[in-house]
Parts: sequence; structure tokens; C-alpha cells
Amino acid sequence: MSVVVAAAVAVPAWARGNVIVEGPDEDAFTLLVRVGDLLRRVQRLEPGARAEVRTIRIVSSLSGEERAALFEAWGLPPVDLLSYPENAEGAVKALSDALDDPGDATGGATWVLGVQLASPLGAGVEDPPRRSAIAVALAFGAARAHPPPGAAEGTPRERTWVTGDGASPSGSPNTPSLMGFRATPGSGTAVLLTLTEAATRTPEGASATWVHATAERTALRTFLEGRGVPIAGYPVPEDRTFFQVPDDAWRARAGAPMASVSQGAYLSRESYLASIPARWRLEGERCASCHGFSLPPVGRCHLCGARDGLRRSRLPRIGAKVESATLIHKGAQPTEFDWHQEVYGSYAVGLVRWPEEGPTLTFQFTDQQPSGAPSGGEVELVLRRLYPQEGAWRYGLKAVLVAPGNADVPSANGPSRGKGPRTSG
Repeated sequence: MSVVVAAAVAVPAWARGNVIVEGPDEDAFTLLVRVGDLLRRVQRLEPGARAEVRTIRIVSSLSGEERAALFEAWGLPPVDLLSYPENAEGAVKALSDALDDPGDATGGATWVLGVQLASPLGAGVEDPPRRSAIAVALAFGAARAHPPPGAAEGTPRERTWVTGDGASPSGSPNTPSLMGFRATPGSGTAVLLTLTEAATRTPEGASATWVHATAERTALRTFLEGRGVPIAGYPVPEDRTFFQVPDDAWRARAGAPMASVSQGAYLSRESYLASIPARWRLEGERCASCHGFSLPPVGRCHLCGARDGLRRSRLPRIGAKVESATLIHKGAQPTEFDWHQEVYGSYAVGLVRWPEEGPTLTFQFTDQQPSGAPSGGEVELVLRRLYPQEGAWRYGLKAVLVAPGNADVPSANGPSRGKGPRTSG
């Protein structure tokens, strides 16, 4: 029997009215990458360790190319990745399969992830949207203590039932009270989020959350074993600010010119794929002689020219500081950003420096209103859409200012309550 050992929730920083929606540069892929990053962070898992994740179950349809890209973004070696229907039945089946996993004494985990968009692909862009954008992830691992004998039929310390219609067997609704969260009936992501919220109510002294799933309903049960289940990104602070997506920008989400080819600095698809470790994971080379960091790695230190004593290394994606920034107005953008500029207007770019490691790199900023360039402060680098080219989106890292109340950190408190997103703009 496996138990829930950690959870994470990725909530976009954007809203349409009182409904949380995906940002201008977000989609299902970037939200899955984000929630996986948060889950690894809360589990304190080191990148590249083969035992850290053994199976991934996603309540969403993904192409083979998207599956491979997830492993690239997370820096994980390929493992079994299984897709389930995007509904409550699919979520229950994914949870049931995760529970059947006996766990791994070496620390390996099974992940169950779900993602929901406010403007799902192929469904057009609803205005106002009827559901929210969110991604949820649960990690299952071996229990440190077995559930009490007969626990399946007995009375647990905590139990939350989730059924296909999002209501408890008694008929009282138990859907999450996330600010601005709306789920369509039978949403698989709502099932995962309800279990995550229930985990925030884990009693003091509990270290494992046991989920019991059948074909019709799922129950979350916790048992006293030592410490609570760590959760990243949830509850959402009541004072978190959400930025409003402009009218024209929201309606234009489905209109990106996917077949376009940049007339500027063209990068072939082959070169783009080969550069993913550097572009997505900040993997470069550290010089033993001068301690300089070269990105991308070229087999020679860009500071002292040394070719020996270079070792592969990775820059942290949290903690770099903004040195300077500026706004890119219409007419000053590279041609691959023409459509973005036309629809969304000006955007900020800036120099970001790692104080200890030394390098200074240029990044576009995201999750902010395009009214001014940020100055100073700490940033986190997140994977987002850049521009469409040759029938597919190109992705890369962008900088998000880390502000008090907006950070995704583990929580052991009860869920925050709010009437809706506190918006700006």
C-alpha cells in the first residue's frame, strides 16, 4: 500500500474577472512543468537521481513529444508515463493505480498529476471563462508505518470522500474553496485538488495520508505517524495579487501564427532541441581554475579560456538578482515576437545576475503588468512559451519577481479562504 507523501498546486498569476486563468505565455505543458518542479522542491529531491520518480500518471492527454519534453524540463531520466482521461473517473483510476504501487524503500515515488485550462485547446476561448486554470500533483511513496489493522473498514482520524460529481455521498459539496476556482462537473483536476485540500487538514502528528479509491469514489484517510504531509503552493495566500488579462489578449489566445518562421535570428528545430539542457535547465560548465560558469557549455571557459578542469554544473533557478531592466516597445522587438507585441503590447527584459556563481544573463520578465520595467529584487526562472515557429511553440525560461505572499512554499496550515482573486490592472 502506498501513501501520499507530498503534494503541490500550481496556480497562475492571472485572472479574467474573478476566475483564475492561464497567463499569456502559459499552457497545459508549462503548468505541468511548474507543478512537477514544485513537487520536487517540496520533496527535496535532487535532479538526476533515478530513484526519485519511478512512474508518472497524468490525468490529461499528451502527445509523445510532450511526454519527452516533460522529462527534459524536469531533468528526469525517462520513466513510465501513463495518461488518463481528463475526468473524475480518470483521476480515480490514476489514484487507484498509484495506490496499488507497493512503494520503494529507496525513496522512489509515483506521481499523479492533473491540469486544467480556462481556455482548453479545441474548445475555443470562453469569455467569461467557466472554469479555472490550475495544475495539481500528488506524490505516493512507501508508508513509514502501516495503517492500523482493519483500517479500510474502520473509522479513520480524517476522511474526505470525492465522487465523480464532486459531492460527498451525503450530498454536501466538498469541492475546494480555492479563491476563484471553478471546475467543470466531473473534473479530474478537481478530484486531485480536493484531496490536496484535505491533506492540509491532516491532524498534528500525522506523516502519511492514505487514499482509498474505487471505481466510483475516492477517500483520503490520515493516520498518526509523526509529521504532516508537505504541500507546495497551497493554500493560496488571501493577499496574493492576480493580474487581469486584457480583453483583446484573452480573445486572441487561439490566433497565434503557428506556421511562422522568424526572419531574425532563426534557430532550426534541431539546434533548439539540442540546446534544451542549457535553455531550460541552465546546465553549463564550471571552471576549476577561475570558477567561471559558461552557458551554454562549449568545452572552454569563457573567462580564462581553460579547456581542462571543466565540470558540468547547473545554476539555481531561484535567487538571482535583477541588475537592470528595460521595456521593449512596439517596433523594437525581434520579429519572432511580432505577434506577441501586437496582442499583448510592451514587455520587459533585463539582466539577471547570480551573486555567488557570477554569470549575468538576459531574460524576459513575466507575470507582471507591462507598465514598467522591474528593478532590483530576487527572481525565479520559470519555463514559459516564447513564440510559435514551424508549427510548434518554442519554450524558454522567463524571470518572475519573487514577492512576499506570491512565493510557492510548503504549507502546513489550513486552507486560505477568499471570495475571489485580488486583482491588479
